[in-house]
Formats: sequence, C-alpha cells, structure tokens
Amino acid sequence: METDVATDQAKNPLDVYWDYVRSGRFAIPSCRKCQKKFLPPRRFCPACGSEDIGWRESQGRGSVYTYTVIHSAPNEGLKAEVPYVIALADIEDLGTGSRFYARVFDVDPSDIYTGLPVKVVIRSDRNGDSLPVLVPREDA
Repeated sequence: METDVATDQAKNPLDVYWDYVRSGRFAIPSCRKCQKKFLPPRRFCPACGSEDIGWRESQGRGSVYTYTVIHSAPNEGLKAEVPYVIALADIEDLGTGSRFYARVFDVDPSDIYTGLPVKVVIRSDRNGDSLPVLVPREDA
C-alpha cells in the first residue's frame, strides 16, 4: 500500500528509512514537488533538488535487473550460507532511475534469473536485526 507518511524533515533520511525497516515496513522517499520516488534515501530530490521530501510505504513489487551468486564468503559469519544471491531489482513504485540492492532468499541460486518477479520483505538476520531482502513473488 502506498500512503504518504509524515516525517520530521530535520531527521536524517537514512534514520527514517531504518525506522521503517525496524517497524517491519518498506518505505521509499518521495518528492512532494515533482513526485519522484527514489533510493537511496537523501535530503534532496535527485530530479528537481527540492528538500520537500515525504515517505510512501511500498508493496516492494519488482523484478531482478541483475544478480550475482556469491560462492566465497566475505567473512566467517557467512561461510555456512554460500552460495547465496545478491540482486539489483527494479521496484515498480520507484519508476526509472533507482534500483534496490539486497540479498535474495527463498530461491535456489541455480533458479534465479534476470526478470524474476520479486518483492521486498523485512526479515531478521542472525543477530536479530531487521533487514529488507528480496524473495520471489508468489503471484509469478
């Protein structure tokens, strides 16, 4: 559901983003002047430069633009999880010019492909921290 959410304009946009994630919601910044939606979060609209930025909850529906399968763990904590997938996804609510980068879950690395329909969900990592991740969409 896309709803405009009022936020404190003085607050760091990354803090706002992670507040949403910790509450189990995926939200994206939206310029109130030109209506551009964008990621990553920032204080100024990348299209028109306006500082009048609001937030919209997003369904997080999209598709894989490109991906990589990680076969060598970057640290000991991820060693048991290889191979795993990191993807760059086009998110429908964002339109053109912004993509979302995240780990992909619930799909075998050999089954991922460019164009795979995905959605953003919020999951807890092994430390209990909330993170936005990508999973295949059930309607695909």
